[in-house]
Amino acid sequence: MLAWRNAWDIPELTKETQAALEESSTAKRAQRYEAMQKEFLANSPFVIMFQKVSQVAARPGVTGLEVRPIFDLVSYRDVKKQ
Repeated sequence: MLAWRNAWDIPELTKETQAALEESSTAKRAQRYEAMQKEFLANSPFVIMFQKVSQVAARPGVTGLEVRPIFDLVSYRDVKKQ
């Protein structure tokens, strides 16, 4: 999202991201993401100093809440209360 919002063109890293997304092995996918994060930290024009930390709580019986690492990627469409 940060690269997209700032129009940072990174075709090779974009290809690696797509490949990691399609990786079926959890361990291999984690390795790919870790390698991309190291590459990003070493070569990106961004310095990330602070990140918002958010804690999410849901009562028992609430299902389908999808919380991702970035606050604008939270999905409520499948939330159900039993």
